[in-house]
Amino acid sequence: MDEKIPISYLTSELWRIFFRKEKKKFSYEEVKKLLGLENDYNPEIMSELKFLELEDENEKNVNQKLVNVFSTVKKSNNSKKIKSYFPLSIIEYENNYEKIIFPDTQNTTTYEEIINNLKEDFKKDQSLKKILFLMEKHLSFVPATTGEETEISLYEHSRVKSQIYTSYILAENKEKPFLLLHGDMSGTQKFIYTINTKGALKSLRARSVYLQLLQEVFVDKLLEELDLSRIHIHFIGGGNFYLILPNTEKNKKIIEKVISEFNNWIISNHPELQIITNLEEFSISELKDNIANVFSRSSKKINEKKYHPYTSETLSELFKVKYEKVSSDKICDVCNVYTENLIEKNDLKVCHFCDSMIEFGKDLIEGNAVIEDPYGYLEIFNKRYVVVKEINKDQKGYIYNLGKYLKRQNKLTPILLSLYTPKSHTTLEELSEKSIGRKLIGVFRSDVDNLGSIFSTYIEQPSLQKVSTLSKMLNRFFSSYIPTICAGKIPKKYEKRIFYVNENNSPERNVMIIYAGGDDLFYIGAWNEVFESSLEIKNIFDDFVKNPDITLSGGLVLENNKTALKWLAEFSGSAEDMAKSNKKDGKEKDSLTLMPDFTMKNSTFFWNDIEDIYKLIRKIIGEDRISNENQKVNIKDYKNNISRSLLYKLFGISQNVVLKDSEQEREEEENLQKPLLYYTYAKGNEEDKKIIGSILDEKINSKLFKTIQIVDLYIRK
Repeated sequence: MDEKIPISYLTSELWRIFFRKEKKKFSYEEVKKLLGLENDYNPEIMSELKFLELEDENEKNVNQKLVNVFSTVKKSNNSKKIKSYFPLSIIEYENNYEKIIFPDTQNTTTYEEIINNLKEDFKKDQSLKKILFLMEKHLSFVPATTGEETEISLYEHSRVKSQIYTSYILAENKEKPFLLLHGDMSGTQKFIYTINTKGALKSLRARSVYLQLLQEVFVDKLLEELDLSRIHIHFIGGGNFYLILPNTEKNKKIIEKVISEFNNWIISNHPELQIITNLEEFSISELKDNIANVFSRSSKKINEKKYHPYTSETLSELFKVKYEKVSSDKICDVCNVYTENLIEKNDLKVCHFCDSMIEFGKDLIEGNAVIEDPYGYLEIFNKRYVVVKEINKDQKGYIYNLGKYLKRQNKLTPILLSLYTPKSHTTLEELSEKSIGRKLIGVFRSDVDNLGSIFSTYIEQPSLQKVSTLSKMLNRFFSSYIPTICAGKIPKKYEKRIFYVNENNSPERNVMIIYAGGDDLFYIGAWNEVFESSLEIKNIFDDFVKNPDITLSGGLVLENNKTALKWLAEFSGSAEDMAKSNKKDGKEKDSLTLMPDFTMKNSTFFWNDIEDIYKLIRKIIGEDRISNENQKVNIKDYKNNISRSLLYKLFGISQNVVLKDSEQEREEEENLQKPLLYYTYAKGNEEDKKIIGSILDEKINSKLFKTIQIVDLYIRK
């Protein structure tokens, strides 16, 4: 693969970056000598693409902060304009967890320190993969120019500029020199969730990661055939990818060929999956003035293709499969697929693929990289892979422990895999046993509201760099920050915890991430850990985007540990849909459907109401008896003071509200709650009066029943 051109444009950008404080204009040869560059290609700025260039107009502003790109999203003309800024920062890792960088905080470094660190790292390794990783690490929270304020990071500007210049140079069609290749992985829900409870978690996490690797391997294979580098990846994550490529007839034929080969392999190995793709040509004028329309056009075509995903050739391949009478002892215990050669795995009989997924899921947590190995247990697009802990310079593949990428000499490709699982609790039964009170499993699914509109209409003056920055920041939150939150590595003010459950009161959550990336997440675990961490995620997300027009909605459901994962996924998905339909008093979405029954009635609340429920739970259980800023209380040390008879009375008082169908009837019942609570208060003992008094201090409405329901879950033996 020829890396000369992209490296040249990155290094041409680097010399502006490194010496933006200097008044002297360095020549290419001087920069080459100063940096120890080996590359002899000196690129020229083309007049057609001059609008991509940025000038550093004010050396005094070299330490200015990066405007939060989410500040440029505006839902309507009436939206409140809130501008926030990210501090100058370097991306850092604690173990494999990326440290969260919040806007409107103090700079953690200076531009000079960032550049000095980058220079030293840059001299050690000038491979394109390392250059891109180093620039992302050091320049993602540095503004692209010291002139006017900007929300575009120096990393995204440099990367996109290099991507565009390279594509333009290699394009044959100069009228429409660029190709946008948009890919969407179809069939993922069926692939991940159509598995039995037996051995489910051992392979569920692995199946989710496997899908991410499928995309990475496909994209790398395509770029290899095109003789292009990964700099042409505009975005990859969340089941989608976007590539910006040179427009040539040869490239179009190669793209068609690789897609066909991949989908043929998919049909043979995973017929429920398929990559739906669209190729969109676009011009320099569209790049400059209307890039959002290019992406919107492509998304519309992708959605149309989803209704007709198969070609006649593909259908012929699918119908070649012959179905015969199947013996029940030839059915895989995990995926229910017929296979001639089942493998004994502990107490399970599994097919070869599920066997590989169980091994894969187990190895992912202790490993650091997925490398090519001719004898590996993992097959992806005619190559075999295995997870390894030790990294060396001869390996090919992908490293997902990014904290170790620069510490070992290697040729691996760094990728974001959102991984978190407790150290010792890896089955549904084990996770439910770590629950406080009722031994139940909690499932939380959530994503960003109105994402399509955010990219198509809400974002102000969209450019390729701005769209790229917005995509990367969202993916950073879901892929990198969600595991950090689950690991308990968050500022104390965000922590939501009634009791500690782990030995030594360690903050790690007893949850397992099934998927987190792009703009959505799905995780499972001890019910109370899922409930509390969902509030942490929402509050940290709000402080990360700093924009009330960008919200999350989700569904949180509870079930026993024997429930099929397919049902858990469907039920939590339906709860999420219910949250997205919430609308009241001029507000919409920004909601959570919390622990509903199968009717889904009266369980959807706006997030500020969920916060009120959490605060009232703390008051009822007793602030002096639970964890707070001044004390850590482990559940084993908690002494319950709430009588069952009082709980039954509170259930009786509050349940009439949620049983009513109309808003008017619910309001009438809400008006009766307070008199009944005062009556119960008058008849109660001192402890009952203290608890009821904490309720009467709050606004009493339909939230009370859900609050009592959750209190009961916490204290139930």
